[in-house]
Amino acid sequence: MHPMPPLTSRERFLSACRRESPAGSPPAWVMRQAGRYLPEYRELRAEHEFLELVHTPELATELTCQPLRRFDMDAAVIFSDILLPPAAMGLELSFAAGEGPRLWPPVREAADVERLQDFDAREATGFLGESIRRVRAEIGPEKALIGFCGAPFTTASYMIEGAGSRSFEHSKRMLHGDPRTFERLVDRLVDNLIPYLAMQVESGADVLQVFDSWGGALDAPTYARSLLPGLKRLV
Repeated sequence: MHPMPPLTSRERFLSACRRESPAGSPPAWVMRQAGRYLPEYRELRAEHEFLELVHTPELATELTCQPLRRFDMDAAVIFSDILLPPAAMGLELSFAAGEGPRLWPPVREAADVERLQDFDAREATGFLGESIRRVRAEIGPEKALIGFCGAPFTTASYMIEGAGSRSFEHSKRMLHGDPRTFERLVDRLVDNLIPYLAMQVESGADVLQVFDSWGGALDAPTYARSLLPGLKRLV
């Protein structure tokens, strides 16, 4: 009998995602792969604004692939940001030095939710699809490619607060004080995130991550009641 050929990085990664036990060493990747720990990243970042890097497929491809060239990771994480969908829905997205992302105007009332625009992912975020296609061509079939979005609560809280938050005062006020408006915001987000993720798959992403960075700001019963239905629909 001929021995089975060893699994590629991509095959081992996808096997692990299916909760199987792939032969050989477990796959390795870093959630935030492109970043300031890499001198080659810092060099590009010194010449370009963050959103310029995200919106320029050539630059986003370079930043996505840098860690794989240096460390031979098993998977690449596309260089992007979870706040692209709110921007495509009509909010102004900016990154101030040392302050993190800001969205303007914040979504605080029912009328603000209704003013949001539904977007065509291939048109409004076509640059991301192009970045994924370029990365897929560069890394070939041997490596996995991860796309992502923010989960409904994390994305909604950024839109409501207008920035990151420690207390999530405005988000909790809407969630508990005006649950109908909060539910409408989550529904509109999920309606737009579904084709946004589908576009990433069509462009070449193997795996999708849904980041709920701020999910721990809510107790479990509140999360299960108010957020889990939308998250399940997204999944």
